Amino acid sequence: MSTVKTLDTDTLARLNRKAIRLKLNRAFDWKRLGPAIDPDGTHVIAWSMIHNDDHLRTYILLKMKGQDEPVNGFLDMTFEDYGKLPDHELPDKVEA
Repeated sequence: MSTVKTLDTDTLARLNRKAIRLKLNRAFDWKRLGPAIDPDGTHVIAWSMIHNDDHLRTYILLKMKGQDEPVNGFLDMTFEDYGKLPDHELPDKVEA
């Protein structure tokens, strides 16, 4: 089985503010994006990589209000913050 990390909207907003405060390269324009994000949504980190040896760049599938299809975006975060996010196991095979 493989695992993914997820975050709720409050955590996403907090980590976005932190990315801006730390002057990391990838953060969301929350004034534009925030009102469109599902406040009760679960957002999935689909991919991550070490960036500049001191933080992670993450590719996140964002749950938007009234939409089934996610919107994607990048957010940089510290190793510590990434490590605190919950892990969820994915099945190897999904039956249709």
